[in-house]
Amino acid sequence: MTGWIIAAACLASANGVVTVEMQAERDVVSSVVRLGDVAKLSGPPAIARQLAKLDVAEVNEGRAAISRELVSLRLTLAGYSADRCRVHGADVCHVQRVEAPDIHERVSQEIAKKYALTFAVMPAEVRVTMVDAIRLPGDDPLCEFAVEIRDAEQLGDNRVTVTMTTRYGETSSQSVRQKVELARHVPVLTRDLRRGELIQQEDVDWPRQFISDAKLVLLEEDVVGHTVERSWRAGEMLKRGDVVSPTTLKLVRANSRVRCTARTGRLTVTMPQVIALDDGARGQSIRLRNPVSQRQFTGVVVSAEEVEVLLP
Repeated sequence: MTGWIIAAACLASANGVVTVEMQAERDVVSSVVRLGDVAKLSGPPAIARQLAKLDVAEVNEGRAAISRELVSLRLTLAGYSADRCRVHGADVCHVQRVEAPDIHERVSQEIAKKYALTFAVMPAEVRVTMVDAIRLPGDDPLCEFAVEIRDAEQLGDNRVTVTMTTRYGETSSQSVRQKVELARHVPVLTRDLRRGELIQQEDVDWPRQFISDAKLVLLEEDVVGHTVERSWRAGEMLKRGDVVSPTTLKLVRANSRVRCTARTGRLTVTMPQVIALDDGARGQSIRLRNPVSQRQFTGVVVSAEEVEVLLP
């Protein structure tokens, strides 16, 4: 009955010619093999979709060889003449029956490849978790699909558009949520740091873990030799923006009181408190004033609490 319905639909389109291109190898998930499983169809869409679902053979022991002659005979029996249905391509399609793949896993793998290109890592270093369910447009877990990522530089929660086309002509486009994490070595402090302290190599450990925040993607040169804008505790993880160049962080503020160390040869003199007249970063010269004598002089910022004066 199905064959005669297809034939009637074909006859309704007097000028419609369907081209059937046999494929050399195909996987299937069902014991019943349809025309769309072994060939690519082109022509009037409505007719091609109907013909794609035409049963052509069965796979009982995992493998089968379906010939072009068998397909042509099946089309003839369905009432579709050779002048209306042109069969070409491979002489034989070797069919392998497989377990139905998970569409979520297939889409996740494709997303991981795209993120791997963006962050220059291996796909195995990208972990994708699908938040929303993907609905197949038809009974075809082996359908072809394309993935469009809204922002491939955004880790964590994101949206992708999945466009699927089954072997039987059904199409669907869905926007789904997914969470992306990246396996990276992240900077974790091994000791407490005060504001303005320089970060040394031994101050940071680099454990490997999956992260969902792009701000955690840091290299050693982004951290070591830089400083922090606030106090940190050992075990805390640094992000981009938490560390700054020591030449940009103003450790000393104008009108603040700092300790001043004056050195000349082997002699060192310390003044417990002088007044800073300028803002200053590490290594920067600023004006200072002795609160007792009111004399002004120049010193170099050493830390947030100390400046140094080199005497001749």
